[in-house]
Amino acid sequence: MSKMYILIILLFITSKIIARPGDLNPLFGIYGILQNPGDYIADIVIQSNDNIVSIGSSAYDTHVMVIRRFTPNGTPDTSFNALGFTLFSPGSQTQGFGVCLQSDEKILACGSTLE
Repeated sequence: MSKMYILIILLFITSKIIARPGDLNPLFGIYGILQNPGDYIADIVIQSNDNIVSIGSSAYDTHVMVIRRFTPNGTPDTSFNALGFTLFSPGSQTQGFGVCLQSDEKILACGSTLE
């Protein structure tokens, strides 16, 4: 009987421990790696609900700032602009450099562009 309790406790503990500090979390993205081809990511911020917001530039078009939001498991958050990302291009050579959050969780993005 005591062996059964130990087994149940071990199963409960191991199901809660996904990755040790410094290890890749195999449940995040693909085997612990979020592959986002086509973007140069300059900054990220984690929202209070553990969503991940990234900002950067498109590798395919140097005139576009890219802001993406991912769920805690690394999939695109489709509640963010329906596709999980938004593009911003007011001029030429637009780049995203930084992202932060207001106290109400609104996203603030900064970057530069040439006119």
